[in-house]
Order: sequence, then structure tokens, then C-alpha cells
Amino acid sequence: MTEQFAVYECRSCDNYVLSTAADSEMTCCGGSLVEVRDDEGAEIEPPETKTLFKQVFGMTETEMDICLCVMDEGEATANDISDVLGVERSVVSRYANHLVKVGFLHKSERNLREGGRVHVYTHATPEEVTRSLTLGFYRWAADATELIDEFERQKMEQMAAAETEDDKKQSVYWE
Repeated sequence: MTEQFAVYECRSCDNYVLSTAADSEMTCCGGSLVEVRDDEGAEIEPPETKTLFKQVFGMTETEMDICLCVMDEGEATANDISDVLGVERSVVSRYANHLVKVGFLHKSERNLREGGRVHVYTHATPEEVTRSLTLGFYRWAADATELIDEFERQKMEQMAAAETEDDKKQSVYWE
């Protein structure tokens, strides 16, 4: 059974932690972290797998089809995948290489009897995929947090400028 994640907050420094360590004593600034209730903060829509993979990892439906094809075949070349899915080999190669970077697939070279080499794709283990996706998601969340911090900084600057100009209009910064 997978442990449930929760968000914890240090009430002294506003540090947040995502953890499954509900039963352990997590501390920050000399005090205990407090679990954040689900009704605190912005209301969110629960993520869907397809949306998560597209938004966070830049994956397409074709890439998911390539993953499933490699899982079915055990190992496959770009030509094999192209034949099964009816997608151009160059597209398969580009997507398969992205899937290697994301952590879904492994890539190796095999020498051909008639000479030359071919890339062979195999699927990563579930543990490897989980680790790669989790770490990638955490890096994405850290980058997203920086965007939120930048938004707050620019909003504060805009509000300070409006106050100094006696312009009390409310506006929001959008790129």
C-alpha cells in the first residue's frame, strides 16, 4: 500500500514540506511542523495522469503509445515501433529519446549481422520510473514555486508603486 503524502508547514518561517512521514516528528526552527489541512490554500483540481505527463514532463499521447508498445514487445527498435504504431521512424526516435530522458525507457546499441548498429529500447523497471518521475516532479514543483514567488514580488512592487502614485487601482501581473 502506498503511503499518503501530506503538506506540512513551519509556522515560524513559512517553510513547507511534502512528506509521508506523518508519524515521525518533523521539526523546523526548533518546533514541530504542522500538517496543512486540505481546505487551506488555493482550491485545486485533482490531477489526471494524462494532464500531469503532458504538463510536467512534456509527454504526448504518442509517447505513451510508444511506452506501451515497448512494454508489450519487451524490447524494440524505432523501426519496430514505427511498424506497430504506424508513426514515422524519425518521430518514434525523437519521442523514444525523450522517454529515455524522462526515465520510462532505456536505450542501448546492438550490432547488426549485416553491419551497422541499431538502437534498441527497453522499458525501465517500475521502481526506476517512479523514482525518475517523482524527482522530476519535485524539480518541476520547485520551479513552479519560484514562479509563484516572482509573481508575489512583482505584485508587491506594483502595489507599492500604485500607493506612491496615489493610484489605488488594483491590477494583477500577467505575462
